[in-house]
Amino acid sequence: NKRRISVSVQERFYPELTFDWNEQKAFMDGTELDLHPSVEDVRKDIDELMQVFQNFEMFVDETGDLQATHFKFMNFIFESPFHAKLRFDMFLRGIGTMSLPMFALETSETANSGKTFMTNFILKMMTGKTHLAGNNESTRLDNLRDILKYCKGFPHFVDEINAASFTRITSLIKDESACEKVNPESMPVIVMAGNDLKEPDEKVRKRMVFFRVRTASNTILSRIGTALYREYLGRMMTAVTNLIEFIDEKKPQETNDMWYPDLVNISSKILIEIFKENGYNIPSYMRELEWNKDYYGANYIAENTIRSIRKEYEENPGAFVIGRDTVNTLPAEMRAKSSQMRDGSCFISMNRKELEDRLGFKLKKNHILSFFKNK
Repeated sequence: NKRRISVSVQERFYPELTFDWNEQKAFMDGTELDLHPSVEDVRKDIDELMQVFQNFEMFVDETGDLQATHFKFMNFIFESPFHAKLRFDMFLRGIGTMSLPMFALETSETANSGKTFMTNFILKMMTGKTHLAGNNESTRLDNLRDILKYCKGFPHFVDEINAASFTRITSLIKDESACEKVNPESMPVIVMAGNDLKEPDEKVRKRMVFFRVRTASNTILSRIGTALYREYLGRMMTAVTNLIEFIDEKKPQETNDMWYPDLVNISSKILIEIFKENGYNIPSYMRELEWNKDYYGANYIAENTIRSIRKEYEENPGAFVIGRDTVNTLPAEMRAKSSQMRDGSCFISMNRKELEDRLGFKLKKNHILSFFKNK
């Protein structure tokens, strides 16, 4: 039975996505979905999707970071209906579930950053429906608990969340076994968006994904359909079934206690496969993704830091003083050390070769990182 959830000021029914794994079928609100849409319909959706990513170029001069972030975000939201099932299956097999978080947060410095648009666009691709976002009023813990307990499949979007509401929600985020306890196989991921929110602390951060968005976009939602997502769903159901069979047959967790299911990698491969099969050239920001590198913890933060260093060096090489071997959230192999200076700036040294490898170019001599100065 459907449960009426407070999505905004009004109450309305939220669409549900369920699966029949034995028959490899998917259902929206009880109606079977066509998981083999026509090539023409899939290509129409891909055309609209590619146009959205191209539209970002009209708003900023440098779009690589923005487009890459939105592709990572879309990949995560697309795969999110599979998280609950996989979490439950991993729980039964004694395998960690950290790579299958049930919460995501988008934030930006300003309100016109495109967070709401992009999330609504992704949800339209998934459900065919618009105006699904709740607002900060939807963040009452009893309401969110109802969503997590009674709703199924499709992610729930809470827009305009503020710092106080997010702090309150962290008690839910930290409950690592909530999915397995209250809604195994069907619990929806909660996607939150807000302005100028601080990055969560480590205990919260490692139980969710975090995206910082820096610019805006605009397009028409009405043209996008659900064919691409239905094609994706069919392939993902097969991939998830194969993944569970692989775990039961090969038992990778017994030979490597650090092993985890990398669903973001599987998902991104499927998206790129669909694009290529339909004749599309794949832009560089649409690439195969990995949980540990692109979404989780220190490696993801390090990637952002490296990107900032690369941009600063390209624009202001004179700010760098390069030593023979050296140029803290960076990886251990970079051997980074920081010192607080009297003027409030932070002096950072790190292994030169590691930095150059990650930057993708050689640093010139006589040019260190004074651009980390406090603002």
